Amino acid sequence: MELLGCYGIAMAPWRWTHEPEESARAWRELGGPVALKADVAGVVHKKQAGALRLDLTDAEQVREAHADLADRFGEDLRGVLVQEMAPRGFEVLLGLVQQPVFGPLVVCGLGGTYTEALRTRAARLAPLTDFDADELVRSVPALRTLGEQDGDNAVDLDALRDTALRLSQLAVDLPQVSELDMNPVMAAPSGAMCVDARIRLAVPPSGDPYLRALRPL
Repeated sequence: MELLGCYGIAMAPWRWTHEPEESARAWRELGGPVALKADVAGVVHKKQAGALRLDLTDAEQVREAHADLADRFGEDLRGVLVQEMAPRGFEVLLGLVQQPVFGPLVVCGLGGTYTEALRTRAARLAPLTDFDADELVRSVPALRTLGEQDGDNAVDLDALRDTALRLSQLAVDLPQVSELDMNPVMAAPSGAMCVDARIRLAVPPSGDPYLRALRPL
């Protein structure tokens, strides 16, 4: 999340904690309803694993939620993310994957629980142009439809396009980021905000593995 912030990607404010009282202090610093997310190795879908607590509005709720997560996961709990609740919106996935032949791909699709169920995704090669990024987000039918609406159900496609461009620059700058998922990105009528992210690192190849070369006999 610190890395994404370096690229100007809008993030819901957050604090990292290890004890219930630290989480309560983080709630006071953030100044509003918060979510608590347990960091546990191997847990990707936090809601399904019981690693997520939402809409906590006072210090005692936060302490109890942290203690409950500690009891649930025991020594596997590496820490707790205390995060300000993001504005309501449509859940979108934005990410990247390094392909050994084509290079980095930027991916866009439906986020949250719809990601695995529907697998509605589009991808474009990085680096993206403005046209590429606009085409990427509009290639997802649900996003294109919501982008054409008005009111509370609308989605700010310009904000998603800007986020995709920033993600594209990250992919080009940092080939050691082999996979990156921002899921969900909360897309609302007036912006888009990432509330969760996962990054996988790998040593990038030193050369083109598919380039033919002469070898001595």
